[in-house]
Amino acid sequence: MNQELSWENTIKELFSQGDIFLAATELVDFLSEKLNISRVYARQLIKRAVDKKLIKNSHPFKFKNNQYVYMAPNKHLNLDTLIQLSKEYKPSMYRALALLKKEGNILSFYEARKAAATPVENIERYKLTKLDEEIKELISNDFLYSVKDEERDITYLAIKELQDSPEITRLMRLHYEKMRLDSMFIPDILRWLREHNFIDSESPLYRRIDNPSIGAKHNDFLWDVCTYTNTTGFAINVGKKEKQTLVVLDVLVHREYLKVDLDGFYNRIQSVRNSTQSGVRKILPFIFYVDIDEGVKKEIGRLNLLHFSLQSIFGRKVTELIQRLDSLQKSLNKPIQHDDNNTNDIVENVEKSLKLMDETGHLDNLQNLKGDMFESLMYVVISNLFPHNSRIEHSKILKPYEYDVIVQRDDEIIIFELKGFKNTTIVNLGDNQTKNTVKWFFGKTLPHAKLKYTMPLTAFGYDKSKIRACYITSANFSTEATSWLEKTNESKLKPKKLDCYYDRKKLLSLIKSDENLESMRATTGFVSLLEKYYLKELT
Repeated sequence: MNQELSWENTIKELFSQGDIFLAATELVDFLSEKLNISRVYARQLIKRAVDKKLIKNSHPFKFKNNQYVYMAPNKHLNLDTLIQLSKEYKPSMYRALALLKKEGNILSFYEARKAAATPVENIERYKLTKLDEEIKELISNDFLYSVKDEERDITYLAIKELQDSPEITRLMRLHYEKMRLDSMFIPDILRWLREHNFIDSESPLYRRIDNPSIGAKHNDFLWDVCTYTNTTGFAINVGKKEKQTLVVLDVLVHREYLKVDLDGFYNRIQSVRNSTQSGVRKILPFIFYVDIDEGVKKEIGRLNLLHFSLQSIFGRKVTELIQRLDSLQKSLNKPIQHDDNNTNDIVENVEKSLKLMDETGHLDNLQNLKGDMFESLMYVVISNLFPHNSRIEHSKILKPYEYDVIVQRDDEIIIFELKGFKNTTIVNLGDNQTKNTVKWFFGKTLPHAKLKYTMPLTAFGYDKSKIRACYITSANFSTEATSWLEKTNESKLKPKKLDCYYDRKKLLSLIKSDENLESMRATTGFVSLLEKYYLKELT
């Protein structure tokens, strides 16, 4: 057999063995050893093999050490093939692309950056994959495209086949709800960590339910949560003041926690640990999940990472609660008509969710979640208060703020602020720089909404005098706040049918007496539900 035929047969035989992928250096090593030739000559043979179409390379995509990967000529270089290649030769890209496929061919940039474990600042400082450049290449070669949810200001990655598809709007909305579900438990997880002395900071940075595509940026990387703790174990020098330890969290609720999630989290941790010249940075990582692969769970243990299931913190019925929350969100996404079944569905879902939380004894541990359900109930109440000739929206985004409920009528537009606090909570007057106060709403977010709704030549174009406001809480206002609100109630901000404010007592009176809620009172138990879980008489 002549030498020409020998090397051709060797390459054909090698790549006939199923899914064979070899980087350039691997193929050079194989040929030089198999054929007893120099590495220089092996490279020449590879070039000739490509020219003769005995094999093909991964052009235009290069992998580790800036190498092409070689494969059989009948292999199609599509997204699935790239995922196969990147699993071995570019793990960071593999994690991002594998998650995109897992999530139904759509993924937010936030999740892609977390999975790839790439920095978002000081990129040149790290010898890591530059995700944005990789994505640009995938987009320019028609594997992916980026699509923006203009209303929520979120950019997603999606497979090219979805471009111009009517499905993309639905997929963006569904994925947004998945991200909200992942964010929903974070405030209550933080409360649990604080109660058990795992963390000290009262101002953690975290991924918020009203903006779940942002997360916390710290030390050049993205996290679901980052904060600090002094709880680092006993030191030899008792009483010695040590530096606080960075705490980072990975929280996943809407699906199973996978190996790609763990690898992305662990690689971000390692990058930050080794980012200082003075030594290794101390980090305390936590992973929170609902479902997890057993192999991944063992790997977490091997890496000595703290991990908790939500069931272990909030009770075994949390899985059923999550299903209820998902069903509730789907109901909230449908328009509510006066006297319709959707009103009943939402009230029923909230009631069953609160009952589940109560039965497990974790109602107080899930205060933020309980507050979210108060907002859901009040959205239904408000929709029934304004049954005709009204456009009613919940979770309305007017960048940079999200508004709980906005009611648009011919003669007025009402901006609602809803706060489902404990009935022992006192809402202070505060100022326009302090969140969860009266003036934060009336002096900060309301003026912004007023500006948006009174801009000339827009779809809204309201007169300023038609913009009204209403602050509703299950708690109580301070004496100072009540006095200020009473004066505001005499101004043009007062809605025509409502007052500017409702505390626990006033809200209870409203829901028991308003004639537009008569049908809702007859067909649902929303009054007793609010009384039991939110509007109890103080004892």
